[in-house]
Parts: sequence; C-alpha cells; structure tokens
Amino acid sequence: MPVKRDGRKLRPGLLEALRFYSNITVRIGISLFLGFLAGYALDLRLRTQPYLAIVGFFIGVGLGAWSVHNTMKSTVGRRPATRGRRRRIK
Repeated sequence: MPVKRDGRKLRPGLLEALRFYSNITVRIGISLFLGFLAGYALDLRLRTQPYLAIVGFFIGVGLGAWSVHNTMKSTVGRRPATRGRRRRIK
C-alpha cells in the first residue's frame, strides 16, 4: 500500500475511485477535442466555417458518451469479492 510523506497510508478504494474518474474525464475530453478539431479542419478545407466544427463537437459528445457507457459496463461487471457467505432472503 502506498505511503504518503507524512506516514499516512492511502486507501485502495480512494486510488481506485481516482483512477476510474480520471479515466472517464480523459475519455470525454479527448473525444470532444478530437471531434471539434476534425470538424474545424474540414471547415478550413471546405470553407464552411463554423458549421462542421459544431457538428464535429456533437459527434465528439456522442462518442464520449458511448465510451463512458462502455467503461461503465466493463467496470460494473467486475465486482469485488465478498467476504463470507451471503444469506438467502426467503
């Protein structure tokens, strides 16, 4: 377990949450940026400013949402091991 400089230990749940949320943030940011950049590049080439940049931005929004959905599906599918036996509710 990683130890901070002042001697406190970092909780593994905190590190896992930080990794999860930073992963989602990076996925959304990159997809928005790349969608806008592709639309802007097409706008410059076809001289249709700013229409394709706006369309590219919204395509980036859709791809970001799709990427986050896939990340959530794969994360929720993995559950931590439970301790002990589970009781059946009758």
